Amino acid sequence: MKRTPPIEIIEYTIGFLHGERDALFPCTLLCRELLSFCRSAIWEVLVVFMTEEGLNSPRIASFLDLIRHSPDIAACVRSLTINYQRDIYKSTKQSPQVDAVVAFSRHLPGLRNLTLSKLPSPSLYHLLLVARQLPTLETLNLYFVSLIQQTSKWPPSAPPLGIVRRQGTAGSWALRSFSFTGGLRMAEHSDLVSFLEKSTDIIPLRSFALRVPSLITCSEPFMAERRPAVPNFACNLLHFGISVHEILPLGDVYEGGREHTRRVFSQLHQCQSLRSLELQCDCSSFFWIQSNGLYSHQSSFRLPSFAIAELADTFSSPGAPPCPLLESISIEVIAPQSWLVGWGKDLALLASAITGSDEEGRKRYPRFARFHLRSAVLDLIRPGMGQSAMDYAQLQREVKKEEFLMPMLEPFCRAGLDVEVDVC
Repeated sequence: MKRTPPIEIIEYTIGFLHGERDALFPCTLLCRELLSFCRSAIWEVLVVFMTEEGLNSPRIASFLDLIRHSPDIAACVRSLTINYQRDIYKSTKQSPQVDAVVAFSRHLPGLRNLTLSKLPSPSLYHLLLVARQLPTLETLNLYFVSLIQQTSKWPPSAPPLGIVRRQGTAGSWALRSFSFTGGLRMAEHSDLVSFLEKSTDIIPLRSFALRVPSLITCSEPFMAERRPAVPNFACNLLHFGISVHEILPLGDVYEGGREHTRRVFSQLHQCQSLRSLELQCDCSSFFWIQSNGLYSHQSSFRLPSFAIAELADTFSSPGAPPCPLLESISIEVIAPQSWLVGWGKDLALLASAITGSDEEGRKRYPRFARFHLRSAVLDLIRPGMGQSAMDYAQLQREVKKEEFLMPMLEPFCRAGLDVEVDVC
């Protein structure tokens, strides 16, 4: 007599093993009922590498051949990451691969999330248009893409989709989340935000993050005071992320960057629906100088906690709280954790502001539950950068976050918040 496990047991088992592909593969051989569930979980997230050969890239071609024989697999993919790798021995010139990305993605009818890493494109606008060409795409993440043209020819607003969606504005894109990480000219940065502000009927974003580093290899690195702050569609955002800069390449205070930080925080009152705030405190230029041994006294440098103090002032300001529905704050510092010595006082002020009550004893931010602090520099260190860089890498790996960063976050822990610390 055939015994089939109850559907609830199957769903619970696959859910428990979600993300553990090595454990899910054997489950596909146990019984036919498990096969379809396991297949969906195994192929939900797909990561592929693309070269200048486009659709003829080895990994791309192999997957296309696979779904040609097993078409059910293509329907399982919900999240796709395409990492571009250029073979410098075959080609010295980067060729745009946007059309290849669109052509490949169209083989995945259930695609919702797309991440493009280091992909060459004619312009930023060409990459944004990918979302229009993929009607099911809800999330587009761009990570250090290579823009052949540093400025785009932006239209007045986004072109409609061309079809009437069941929900939302006729012709609106499915895109709800957009993030960009990498170098971006000040004018292009402003034009992007202006374009999105004029396109809210067509692109109704709910999540928006721009992480623009100040690396000295980037064009126009120190013009933060002229970059946009909070966009005018912030009232609809559930997530907002932005970079702030306050240190110049030689370690001096960047007053223009501090002014931009104040402007960003002063406009947070527009974010009445915001659930999560992401702040990137970028010191990559100064770290690059130090890690190459071009600046002395590196071991004793202390990064000012200006942004933390300003954020604490913002959230403790009298009157209605700026982001009343806020649930989490994530702060990424592009600097070694040893530079954060002395941040304890301002972090305590921020914890007090977030967990405090108003005059009537009600929590100002009753939903707030999570605080995340991250120190990240290892991705900036490359072989051949010198002994200073290697010393920084060793310190970053060896200094235990439990002994260094966690004590400064004790006020958040005492308040019963979920506290997470990353060092990388």
